[in-house]
Amino acid sequence: MSDSLWGNTSTEFFYELTPELVLHSMDQLGFKTNGRLMTLNSMENRVYDLEIDNHEEYEIPNTFIVTKFYRPGRWSVDQITDEHQFLFDLQEADIPVIAPLRINGKSVFSDPKTNLHFCVFPKMGGRAPDELTLVDANRLGSLLARVHNIGATKTAEHRLTFTAENFIKKNAQMILAENIMPLHLEKKYQALTEELFPIINESIKDLPLFRIHGDCHMGNIIQRHDTFTMLDFDDFVTGPAIQDLWLLAPRNDQEGLQIREQLLEGYFQFRDINPSDFNLLECMRTMRLIHYQAWLTKRRNDPTFQHHFGDIEAESRWERHLHDLQEQRELLTQSKKTDYFDY
Repeated sequence: MSDSLWGNTSTEFFYELTPELVLHSMDQLGFKTNGRLMTLNSMENRVYDLEIDNHEEYEIPNTFIVTKFYRPGRWSVDQITDEHQFLFDLQEADIPVIAPLRINGKSVFSDPKTNLHFCVFPKMGGRAPDELTLVDANRLGSLLARVHNIGATKTAEHRLTFTAENFIKKNAQMILAENIMPLHLEKKYQALTEELFPIINESIKDLPLFRIHGDCHMGNIIQRHDTFTMLDFDDFVTGPAIQDLWLLAPRNDQEGLQIREQLLEGYFQFRDINPSDFNLLECMRTMRLIHYQAWLTKRRNDPTFQHHFGDIEAESRWERHLHDLQEQRELLTQSKKTDYFDY
């Protein structure tokens, strides 16, 4: 099992990846590209939509494919293979996901010039839901339960485990080691994350762990008619069911509670879960806040990140981050914690 969140080697950038190289890589696999290529929105990897003239040979529904070039130095071939195996398992169980194409028995390929790993997906139509209705929440709860049923049938030997050790302690240590934070905030940050770690570690340590999506927010779901399809398993981990559920209903207002109730109602149709696991929501939110800041820190020299997050080294950003974590500490340590479900 991997214990490295950001990869075991230095992360390089994609300077050598050009449209010509992408098209050449597809041609080498046997696709007959016609030069039509569009870069899709992706921060972590490089993803392209392109058209081919021989889609019938690959039994795909239209003339377009999507290829993903993985950020070098993050995932090994074994880790990517674990991701693909999860998708193949889900696909075989008739669960709506988009699995990569297998060509001559392989789904992970490497470009000999850049050593970048990549894969190819059929392009599927659909749109991200504008908002989550109660009916939608029920359907998504059922879908997630089916995903988790399949996730629990096998292990992912090479993927990361969703623990406080990995997502709080190691992330915080990495941030401090990068020397990106204003010096006068470092001791406060270290003390705060060291205080949060045992609280969260104790709260989540006994949760059952199995293969989950790991980043199951609304942006990673598309809808076509009444069918939802789950996308982007790049961050899948061995983790608890609640990590996938809470991201679909992160708010604590009345609407958020109603969405959670419907998610659980749909989930119970296919799989059991303790509803009180939703009381760990603030633990999960805290882990995500730290992980997100660590992600920005680790990728800060990538020109794409600099364009979108030019203030990553600004004192005001780190002050806001500390403020957010202090608020989370209050929620996690107050004498009477909020119970979102009292069972």
